[in-house]
Amino acid sequence: MTRSLTLQDILNPLDTNQVINQPPISGSTRDGDTCNPLENGHQNTPSHDENDAVITKVTKLNNPAHGISVSAHPAVRPRNANSKPNVSKLLDVSGIHLEGEEFGTVPIYDTCDSVRRKIRAFLRRDGVTQAALLRALADCRPLEDRGKPISATSYQKFMRQTGASSGAGSIVFYAGYVFFEKIRLRDKKPKTKFREEMESVWGNSEDPVTALRIV
Repeated sequence: MTRSLTLQDILNPLDTNQVINQPPISGSTRDGDTCNPLENGHQNTPSHDENDAVITKVTKLNNPAHGISVSAHPAVRPRNANSKPNVSKLLDVSGIHLEGEEFGTVPIYDTCDSVRRKIRAFLRRDGVTQAALLRALADCRPLEDRGKPISATSYQKFMRQTGASSGAGSIVFYAGYVFFEKIRLRDKKPKTKFREEMESVWGNSEDPVTALRIV
């Protein structure tokens, strides 16, 4: 009984006479003719029916009804609109009022170095720019100057200084203190230990604004 040629026989090196003596492997074509897969360069070439079966399988896989999708391109995740904080909301302190802010007499219980640290930390927050912060500080000026731009020159001069009282006369210091105090109240955060110490030292001053600006 003649043994049929298997795939393993094709893949393994065989004696030429052994291959020739094997009966042809018949396969059906669309026209009903038989073909020898070892002739005419058809070795291991799938038939039309096999190709149709593969196409049908891929089509089914791409059917969303099956819950599976095959794509040549990686899926792109949509950008989450809430992935970044709303900077405008972060800078908005318009709902908070401090006593004396209209006249520029808000008591300042802070040092210049402390305000500078707060500014630098705030600028590290995602999406916050120096220009946006300066606009927010301009809205914390006394009423007669409210909204008047604070120049980048004034800002840089204040930020370059060092020392507890260096820059106490700068509008950046005053507006910066008012801005961060409003943020503290808006976010319902408690006073720091340093803030409480400053209040205990200067709280009884007849003119806390003047006194604290020369700390």
